[in-house]
Amino acid sequence: MAKSLIWFPRRRGPAKLGAIAAAILVFAVACGGGEEPTPISDKVLFSSSRDGDFEIYLLNIVSGELTQLTDDDGRDISPAWVPDGSKIVFASDRGGDLDIYVMASDGSGVVNLSNNPGRDKDPDWSPDGSKIAFASDRDGDLDIYIMDADGGNLTQLTFNEGIVDDDPNWSPDGTKIAFNSAIGGSSDIFVMDIDGGNLVNLTGSEGGGSNPTWSPDGTKIAFTSDRILIEGQRNFSIFIMNADGSSPVEVAVSEGIDAQPSWAPDGIKIAFASNRDRNFEIYILDVETGEQTNVTNHNSFDQTPSWIP
Repeated sequence: MAKSLIWFPRRRGPAKLGAIAAAILVFAVACGGGEEPTPISDKVLFSSSRDGDFEIYLLNIVSGELTQLTDDDGRDISPAWVPDGSKIVFASDRGGDLDIYVMASDGSGVVNLSNNPGRDKDPDWSPDGSKIAFASDRDGDLDIYIMDADGGNLTQLTFNEGIVDDDPNWSPDGTKIAFNSAIGGSSDIFVMDIDGGNLVNLTGSEGGGSNPTWSPDGTKIAFTSDRILIEGQRNFSIFIMNADGSSPVEVAVSEGIDAQPSWAPDGIKIAFASNRDRNFEIYILDVETGEQTNVTNHNSFDQTPSWIP
């Protein structure tokens, strides 16, 4: 996750809820909500503290079957699927430093890919599975890097001294990377080419954001933002905007913190983490209806969901 979040209660009036529901409906129609949906993937990865430290789990959201994939004394966080579903990349401090690891989809064959004294985090696969983007402070500040899927050919993409760049996410066509940066003094979502060029701020004029994730068709980006002020308080919610940063719409409504969105392969549902029940759980949002469902229901800290491709 890009930054620690502090929970502030907030309330929504009926008029506000109605406006948000209408906005969600407009978004769903624009996305072709009347068409027959693609069959949805039923498995979501996430990190949970339910065994005492953070481990990676696989949840079948239809059957409720839960499988623990890692079991060690370190923190295993931020899992992400390779596009063909055969491997999982994640961050872990099991070796002392926070590094990028990869394992088979059943949790076997764990390999340290980055093996660096600095902090390496927030890994994400390229659409063709050949490269991994991640954030690292190996040069003093958190910057965005890419490497081959085997850990080779490391390339630094951002060079922002004294500024945090993290949470990289590849566009579905593999040509761009969205990420968080505080270049302008606050957390915003930027997009750049995969060589680090053509940097564009998508949220600077709209109130900031973090945790960007592209929709499967590449036309939208879901993200986290506290841009809406309710009764004098700010709270983190899930938004969706066009890939150029226009027309942001708040789509997750609660009195808690909603963060870390992950699109389902069909582009209709989004998994996210929320502490609306006073501890973080994994929820599923139906973008067409606005329905939000708690799928973990556990008194631990569940975070960083990732839908299987």
